[in-house]
Amino acid sequence: MIYILRSSKRSQKENLEKVSVLDAIVILNKLDYVDFKVNRFYVLGADTPEELNQLLSNFVKEYFIKETQTFDRYLVNEKISKRNRVSSNRARHLSILRFKDKIQKAINNGATISFNFYDNDFDIIVLVEEQKLKIKCSYKLEVNNGYVYDVKTSDFVDIQKNNKIIKIVNEVFRKQRYYYRGKELVDISEV
Repeated sequence: MIYILRSSKRSQKENLEKVSVLDAIVILNKLDYVDFKVNRFYVLGADTPEELNQLLSNFVKEYFIKETQTFDRYLVNEKISKRNRVSSNRARHLSILRFKDKIQKAINNGATISFNFYDNDFDIIVLVEEQKLKIKCSYKLEVNNGYVYDVKTSDFVDIQKNNKIIKIVNEVFRKQRYYYRGKELVDISEV
């Protein structure tokens, strides 16, 4: 869980929220000019260092200003525009979550899909026909590995039997990759 403090610039009013990493990413990404006009936002840390690293790795380094060296207290930099907040050269978590419906439509078996996000990659967990598939993917929308776990027998199953689902996920990602290829940010100091 991530702790986000909203402090009013006009009064002493403060609001502390405890949210999941994914919700924190959504909240911090949606902040706009009006929000920063009346409030200051702080990230006061997380339950585990991995959660904090996961949050910080999704944004550019300049978006968070570390205020104290001893504690994890970060001021959210209001000068960073919305389009320059997210770390470049990777798909956003919200974009990846939108693939859920596309993957479910392509599978057509009443599959249940969930996601686990990590620093360098993410997992797509697909539960279909008493089998659980874990598909490891990079943020460049490339499928790296696939694992299958049979729920009934509590044993691993050959991935070749479910290669069709892996191909479907890869096809959905392939269609979206063109969007991210040209999204690398140019460093202004080099220009």
